[in-house]
Amino acid sequence: MEAGFCRLNDLTILMLTNGFAIHLKNVYNGQSNSVAIGYDGRHNSERWAKLAANVFVRNGIKVYLFSKCCPTPLVSYATIRFNCNAGLMITASHNPKQDNGYKAYWTNGAQILAPHDSQICQLAYENMEPKAEYWDISELSTHPLLHSADCIMEKYFADELFLCHYKSLNEKCPVKFTYTAFHGVGLPYMTRMLKDFGFPSENIIIVQVWKEGEKVLKIPIAVADKHNSTVILANDPDADRLQLAEKQPNGDWKIFTGNEMGALISWWMWHCWREENPQKDPSNLYIVTSAVSSSISRTIAITEDSN
Repeated sequence: MEAGFCRLNDLTILMLTNGFAIHLKNVYNGQSNSVAIGYDGRHNSERWAKLAANVFVRNGIKVYLFSKCCPTPLVSYATIRFNCNAGLMITASHNPKQDNGYKAYWTNGAQILAPHDSQICQLAYENMEPKAEYWDISELSTHPLLHSADCIMEKYFADELFLCHYKSLNEKCPVKFTYTAFHGVGLPYMTRMLKDFGFPSENIIIVQVWKEGEKVLKIPIAVADKHNSTVILANDPDADRLQLAEKQPNGDWKIFTGNEMGALISWWMWHCWREENPQKDPSNLYIVTSAVSSSISRTIAITEDSN
């Protein structure tokens, strides 16, 4: 948070959100507009989420607002499940702790692309002076267009649990996990997921650390070694990224790349599907990756006669 039009502050949040609201009304002709809003645990994030919500409802746009800080993927999920026209997450993601950020999503749950981004900015600069009512959030909680987004969390956990294929084995799992959220929002969500998946709570070791650079896992590794833990899971502050590390037989730690984790997930999902559907034709099964990801998932799909 700093003063000026090239920084985030109350004024620029109001300007951006007003441009966003006008753009939504222009694109959808004012019909059934709605937005899902979440925020991380950084300074000012909750206030700015509420200021943004206030701008939207004052423009006649329904808002689904989370009541506490949440992971960024939950906003994308809520945008889709609530059939919203857009989503907004107040977060600086994995940036240093003093930073703030503003992430805008479209109705498909993905971050906005051209021309939406430039049009929103243009509208923000064409309407630089916010209405007086935008600043006052004292009546936001009772506004008829404001709704809680919290109810979506149980659906999110239920969808996660659908991906758990061997809960009875998890309950007997001897592996100890060390987890860090890097002082971010991930802890309650990760511990809930591990519990739902059946992993014994005594096998979960929590460590909080903020350290940038190559030695980012130095403290988690030290804690894991101390507790004879062989797997480290780490989320970035807004919990939309995951780091995985595994202790090797020689005592060294293997820190997996994103492509390596993607390959493991692709193989595991294929393995689970085939175990549950041994006779099904896999030709209508698809593995989806990004344009910048390793081609190994494609190789797995081709090898297994899927797509």
